[in-house]
Amino acid sequence: MAPAYTLAELGLLLPKGLGGNDGHNWSYYHRHCWKGESVGYSSYGVPSIEQDWYQNEAESRADMIIQLLESGRITVEECNERLK
Repeated sequence: MAPAYTLAELGLLLPKGLGGNDGHNWSYYHRHCWKGESVGYSSYGVPSIEQDWYQNEAESRADMIIQLLESGRITVEECNERLK
């Protein structure tokens, strides 16, 4: 067995908004429809930071965390601080 984050904990790992070096402020959003679940960040006038659709919100949040970590938009230290 391996430990796994709960949906609530995954939500804490994701920032409510992102400030970027590009001068844009990114706001978090969650989409739910017949395709499934998706989360992302949007900012006025630029393409959204988004992902594919997933069967549940936990998968969607986990993928977004990985995407943000890999792109350098958030750090592991920031995520750990939010969990405290």
